[in-house]
Amino acid sequence: MASPGANPDITVDDGHLQNNCSYFAHVENHLYQYVALFRLIKELAESEAAREEFWEGFKTSALGHLIAYDINNGAAQTARKDAEKYAERAKEGSWEDTINQLGHDWFGYSLPWAKEGNPKAYNEHLSKAYEERAKIYQEHADIELALAKGKLKEYFVSLWNEIKRRWTECGVLYAVATTATDAAFFVGELALGAGLTAGAIKLLKSIKFMTHISGVARGVGGAVAETATVTKDTVVTVTAVMGAPGGTMRKIVRNYKAGELKADVEELQSHSGVLRKDPQAPLKEKDGPEGEKKKSNGEKGKLAEAKARQRLANEGYGDIRELRNNSDNGIDLVGRNPETGAVKIVEVKANSASLNDLQSAGGPTYTDLQVNRALNGKGNWQSMPNGMDDTAYEISDWLEGASSKDYEIWKYDVDDAGNTTFRGKADWNWKPGTKPKRLTYRDDSGSVTRKAKAIKPPSTGPPDVDNQTSPR
Repeated sequence: MASPGANPDITVDDGHLQNNCSYFAHVENHLYQYVALFRLIKELAESEAAREEFWEGFKTSALGHLIAYDINNGAAQTARKDAEKYAERAKEGSWEDTINQLGHDWFGYSLPWAKEGNPKAYNEHLSKAYEERAKIYQEHADIELALAKGKLKEYFVSLWNEIKRRWTECGVLYAVATTATDAAFFVGELALGAGLTAGAIKLLKSIKFMTHISGVARGVGGAVAETATVTKDTVVTVTAVMGAPGGTMRKIVRNYKAGELKADVEELQSHSGVLRKDPQAPLKEKDGPEGEKKKSNGEKGKLAEAKARQRLANEGYGDIRELRNNSDNGIDLVGRNPETGAVKIVEVKANSASLNDLQSAGGPTYTDLQVNRALNGKGNWQSMPNGMDDTAYEISDWLEGASSKDYEIWKYDVDDAGNTTFRGKADWNWKPGTKPKRLTYRDDSGSVTRKAKAIKPPSTGPPDVDNQTSPR
């Protein structure tokens, strides 16, 4: 990295900023802190143990208690209290039962527990019913907890992949300057999608990172003293914090010696942005940029779906589900706007992937078919991931009560390195026998983004077994 003042900075015209205002100089002074920060993000992206450490740390924080309230003190807690109430009434009796008995004897009106024979049996029956209801609610709560933990992993993986891509392309300055400022990262809407409670979303949005070097702390709005000198024994601390200011804030902390980070710092000086290697040199057949393995078609499809999920959320569809069996067949994305009740079904296609025979029947037909198969456990839907049958019921309810339904095909270009670009969307709302001869992809303004392409089934591979089953 150049010395401060050696190169033009981010400014206007031919002006030049003073060294104390130079963003380049700022990054250079904090280089070891950025490397330490990236190390922790990488660890959280790749290590289940690190994420569990972080998870255990914030479970008892202020926002962690909010999650616990969502899970344990909601419907399940209410049902348990009702169960206890009726169990006590069955054991001790109640004034309500006494009054009901008197009213029945004197005025002849029917009793609520008449079918049970006596109030004790009636209250015992209600107690068991509420206990069962509490069990069901708790099972759903456990699913929400698993989803929240899964989204925590998804966030760190997404963040690390994005940093790694920018770092590889243009170096550490570009990675830091374009991902966030001052090494403080906020989740925002990244990786927030289906299945999270309001408490879980608020919790994830509270994640931030801070670094500490030579006894001087810095975070948002912080600064390191100009006299701080980094030596091989300088301790660089990076902290990931989750929680609400004013409450208990939990964290995970890592300490590195600057000498340990030296190799990473030196690596930062070599990246494709300085063109030390011929960018036109042919790659090995199975390798991508910098020797990385090329992404498989399956991996490219998943990357496209991840981008589509974010895009769908940005369109206001805060509730997002996918419906898949163990063969990975089904519906890519179903989004619901919680405020309007509008539902959008999205089929995601990467690169040259095209619609199969069932999908070519149109979005409404394909969606109804897959939901019904999932509900009935027919064909390939006899085997599904845990909880997917509940998802099918939920999607069915969404569709039945939707204020409007849209069906679209979203196209993405994904290169061998995993870089993903949205190329447009096409209407998928047609009935069997009325499909258009060509799909036309348009951007959000309605302009055509790519040449229309004929609809055809996959060019390779046998037909999916699930596609050969007729709907009931």
